[in-house]
Amino acid sequence: MTKLAVYLKHFAPRTATNSLFLPGPIVKDPWAAMTAAVGAGTDAADGQPARLSVPGIEPVDGTVEVVVSTSFVGMRTDDALYTLIHGYNDMVFATAHYFDDRDPSAETEAWQAWLAGVAA
Repeated sequence: MTKLAVYLKHFAPRTATNSLFLPGPIVKDPWAAMTAAVGAGTDAADGQPARLSVPGIEPVDGTVEVVVSTSFVGMRTDDALYTLIHGYNDMVFATAHYFDDRDPSAETEAWQAWLAGVAA
């Protein structure tokens, strides 16, 4: 429900033009990597400034919108909503919803490489 609230507050009535849902590796403790990817520390908090920092994706500033410590961190930019999830059976997921006309193929490859790196 929180993700929906972020959409309604910051993106409505725009529609996501592309979305990604990428399952990744099984990792016991990816929290530091997840929060580093959004430019927040392991003490990430709702409302703090964020900077998307994933190799292969142009860095962009935003805001941390959702934190459930050690399992979920989400940030928004002017044109996208990103979430990183440590979920069922310790699997890590990356999601993105784009509200502009970008081609997500380069970001898809970057997120896949990032997910692979979390397990390394």
